[in-house]
Amino acid sequence: MKNFIPFLILLTLPFAMAWAVKELPKDPVERAKALERYKQGLALYAKGQKFHREQKYDEANATYEEALTLFRDGPKPDIANSYNSLGNVYLTEEPQIALWYYSKALTIRLADHGQEHEAVASSYNKVGMACMKMEEYDRAIAYFEGALRIFKRVIAKK
Repeated sequence: MKNFIPFLILLTLPFAMAWAVKELPKDPVERAKALERYKQGLALYAKGQKFHREQKYDEANATYEEALTLFRDGPKPDIANSYNSLGNVYLTEEPQIALWYYSKALTIRLADHGQEHEAVASSYNKVGMACMKMEEYDRAIAYFEGALRIFKRVIAKK
């Protein structure tokens, strides 16, 4: 069961993208509200980074989650990168926790960029690293191969 939960999280990734970025509203009142949410989100994101630097990882995670809810409209900082950094903290000692953070980053990047982007391939690679640390080699290889396929397609387009 312990190994099933991270797999379940990864299985539900494509369906968990309800907060994907959209354009700011055109209506002036709605636009002002969206910009206010955005400012609040930036403040929370900065607070999360501060927690992260202080090695208060649970607080950083909660703050990033809260910031994500406010970044419904318009662009947002690279919170996926922040989740990857949190995953890196746990990769060696607690790879299942790292996998959770890497999965969050992958979900965000899929929502922001779609399947054909270097950042998505990088996230697949991170998930593969966590699977490898958990000695789930078949899963790790599948994610590494997915990352490689994306990198090859993206490079061929450039």
